[in-house]
Amino acid sequence: MSLFKPYKVLLILGNGFDLSLNLPTSYNSFLESDLFKMRVNFKHYPNAKFDEHDRIIHNYLTRQRGLKNWIDVEMELMRYASKQRVVYYNDQGGSLHTSNASDGTIQTYYNILCLDLQTYMSSLDYTGFNTDSPSLSLLKTVLEKKRNDVVSFNYTDITKLVSHPRGTLEYMHGNINDGIILGFQRFDNMAPGYEYMIKSENPLYKSRHLSAKMLTADEVIIYGHSLGETDHCYFKPFFDEQTSERAKPRKLTIFTLDKTSRASITQQMVVLSDKKYDLFQDHTDVNVIETANNDQEVKTYIEGLKKKMKRFGFF
Repeated sequence: MSLFKPYKVLLILGNGFDLSLNLPTSYNSFLESDLFKMRVNFKHYPNAKFDEHDRIIHNYLTRQRGLKNWIDVEMELMRYASKQRVVYYNDQGGSLHTSNASDGTIQTYYNILCLDLQTYMSSLDYTGFNTDSPSLSLLKTVLEKKRNDVVSFNYTDITKLVSHPRGTLEYMHGNINDGIILGFQRFDNMAPGYEYMIKSENPLYKSRHLSAKMLTADEVIIYGHSLGETDHCYFKPFFDEQTSERAKPRKLTIFTLDKTSRASITQQMVVLSDKKYDLFQDHTDVNVIETANNDQEVKTYIEGLKKKMKRFGFF
């Protein structure tokens, strides 16, 4: 046994990690699949107002994606369940009403959406993933040590990427084997009846104690996660701690694609720190690494991480 305190690492994975391995697990890839497209039916209500089509969630998501050429499904579900979204319908007397409450049709198509996403993710071929990716090397490095943790926001089966991991591996929102969790956290402007879309109220949901893990790690590494609004609740306690008087020096390393995604993540950190990002940086050693065409810097970082883990203990 080592006489030194082991260097404890927490690696948090977002969809950018899967994409670095050439795994088509993005929401856009799912919306392009035949499985999703067969659910889209804009002729379901041919005589109704256009918003009536949105009762089929697949229609709504298709339309939103068409406006931006990309989509974050969970953010769009959050907007879908907002009081600001209005659905028009005619009653038997022909009068026009407005409603944004959930109904049986909406919940049915939400359930279908979740099952389709699980089916799509389960159908992916792992044999062609990029085995030379530095991101995979990082994952293997972290999972080599028992004291390290990996928490994934993806549904990907990581055991198909790393055999016999020694570190702890957990999935925040389910996985392809046990079932997936798709949705958002409760928010103030939520319309009535959409509780079944709240992540923490899903029967599959289990606390992964992510905030505690972040606050007990010597180094937190985030790879390919946008720190987006639907997941703020998981990261907020860490940012609150690091902007408080009791803050301890901590290290945060973030891997993101390019300058555009870097700017977006910085803006999210400004929000998470309640606009006290300068104070957060004063207490936290923040290192953001852009991965696009930058394999060497990632490899150099991994070699440095290996040395730190070796220096401070082997268990």
